[in-house]
Formats: sequence, structure tokens, C-alpha cells
Amino acid sequence: MNNDTLCPICCTPLEDRTVTPCMDCGGEPNHHDNLSDKSCEFKEIEVISGIHLTLCPLCRINFNGYCPIYFGLPDYYPLDYRTMPIIQVISSRFMRDKYCPFCCRRLAFLQFLIKVRNLKQGEMRKVF
Repeated sequence: MNNDTLCPICCTPLEDRTVTPCMDCGGEPNHHDNLSDKSCEFKEIEVISGIHLTLCPLCRINFNGYCPIYFGLPDYYPLDYRTMPIIQVISSRFMRDKYCPFCCRRLAFLQFLIKVRNLKQGEMRKVF
């Protein structure tokens, strides 16, 4: 099996799913209602050192609740989406992505997580 078939975090076989642009919750079918809400804007933000993440409004707010250690960052690293640059607004549409049923995350989020965890201390720069 290759990188497209196994979760890069837990090695569970990945499922192919219809997802929303949100890299955090977009793989959950109960979050697909976000696309019918015209006020829902998916925004691509630069979290750290040129690494981007697309989030829906709820996940942007909830992003502040992640412990920086989960991402391999120092525990004092501030994770406040309000201070992170918005790269672009992403159109509301369904797309296909892989999904880990064990981690409950899209492959796009898991790849983001790996990139951040693999950063060397010297490569980290705050973007705010």
C-alpha cells in the first residue's frame, strides 16, 4: 500500500469521500450542510512558515483550542486564527479526498499536520 491508501498518522486504510473545503471537519457528512449556508466562508490561512490550512468559520474559531504540542510546536506558541494571514477565500463546493475513519480527519489535514510536525525549530517563523 502507498501513501494514498494509508493514514500518515495511524496507518489505518483511508476511505475515499465527498468532502467540503474545510480541511478539519470537511470529511464529516454532518458538516456538509455548511455548503448550503451562503454565509459560510471557507478561508485558507497561513498557520506557520508558509504552511496553509483551509477552515470553515466554526473550525477557525475552534482552531484556537488546539494545544500547540499536538502540532509539534512549543506549548507557548500562540494558535490564534485571528492573527494569521488570510491567503484566499475558497469557494463552497464539494470535492473528493481521502479520509481516516480512525483519526476522523481528511487526508489534507493529516498532511498539514505532518508538515508542521516536521518543521525544524529554525524553520519556524511566526506569521503575525
